[in-house]
Amino acid sequence: MRKMFALASIAALAIGTSAMAGSEDIRIVSGTVDQSEWAKPGQLSVNLATGEYSFKPGATTREDRRSQLRKEPLNGIVAPAALGELNAIVAKVEKVGLVDTQCAATDPSERTAIIISNGGKHEVIIKLAGNSLTSHPDLECWTQPAKALHAALQKVIDAERSK
Repeated sequence: MRKMFALASIAALAIGTSAMAGSEDIRIVSGTVDQSEWAKPGQLSVNLATGEYSFKPGATTREDRRSQLRKEPLNGIVAPAALGELNAIVAKVEKVGLVDTQCAATDPSERTAIIISNGGKHEVIIKLAGNSLTSHPDLECWTQPAKALHAALQKVIDAERSK
């Protein structure tokens, strides 16, 4: 019995390792959603090939509550139209990036605009063919496609909740 369990464990490990080795082909976009000054943001990840998504809600940060989740965790498949929109925006991001490099290279005190948000850290991460793109910590240094992608992620989770 122990020998069978050990063999099953080795087989599972081998499958997992080979899946990880092929993970360079995986295309995933993730980002913060449900921005609020009263709670930590949630995190949504979407596989751009399959449409599978995973949503981890943020937790309240008010002192009178103990880190209670604001919403329920969700998993499922994004509607085909929404998946097409995400892929179209990611194609634009692949051309121009998530970060306005001129803005990022400029000292914050010398930038023409400063965006202040009480909604916590905004973030978008894209994993494409083994590479990872991450948004800039300052919202004013986001490209238009980065802003559009962040908005599209919020739209996806809003639509999934309304099902």
